[in-house]
This record gives sequence, C-alpha cells and structure tokens, in this order.
Amino acid sequence: MVKAVMADVRHLREGAAQRDELYKALMRVEQALASSSKRAGWPADVAAALADLRQRFDVHIDVTEREGGAYDQILEAAPRLTHAVQAMQAEHAEISDAIDDALGAMQGTPDPGDVRESLTHLLTSLVRHRQRGADLLYEAYEVDVGALD
Repeated sequence: MVKAVMADVRHLREGAAQRDELYKALMRVEQALASSSKRAGWPADVAAALADLRQRFDVHIDVTEREGGAYDQILEAAPRLTHAVQAMQAEHAEISDAIDDALGAMQGTPDPGDVRESLTHLLTSLVRHRQRGADLLYEAYEVDVGALD
C-alpha cells in the first residue's frame, strides 16, 4: 500500500512539474500576442512561443496518456472517472489540432487581428483544460494540484 501511495505521489509531482512548464509556455504565447504587432519581429515571436507551446503540450500528452501515466493511474485509483479521462484525451486532440493550425497560420504574413482572435480562443481552451485536469486529479485523489505547483 505504501509503495502504491509513493508511486502516486511521484506521478503527482511529475505532473505538477509538467503542468508548471505548460503554464509558462501558455504565458509566453500570451506575452507574444500582447506585444505590438507593428513590430517586425512580432510574427516570429508568436510563432516561436507557439512552437514551445506545441512541445510542452506534447510532453503533457505523454505524461498523461502513456502506459502507466497519469490517466492509467487515475483509472486504477478511480475507475468511475473513465468518461472524464476520455473527455480529457479528446481535448488533447482538439488542442493539438488548434496549435498546429495556429502554427500554420503564422506562415507568410498573418493578419494580427485574426491571429490574436484564434490564439485567444486556444489559450482559453488550454486554461480550461488545465482546470478540468486539476478537478480530475482532485476527484481521483482528493489532492489540490495547485498546492504541488
């Protein structure tokens, strides 16, 4: 029993560290968007921030969906959360597609208004996904993931 609890704690700490990195990447996109789009380097800065977000989100997917990862451990601890885990996995696909679409839109000469509009929706989706993930962990383990950040 103690070994299982220790595995859960390790998994929670790994998830908290990854969660923090994803949040930082999300904030870098927001900061890039908030800077002046009149500046010559604006599209490149936004694209670089998006590329970093893509990488961090890929790590997030790996940490949660890999065999023995967060979702497997949640389902082991609380099988009743199967539907919630499946919903989170579906969000991964949707958010990944949105990031890829945004990266594609940054090629050429993107319209700053369109970029800001679509990326604001993307960032909102990511924030909500993080919130649902924290709620899922709390429901499975009754642990406040914010306290681990």
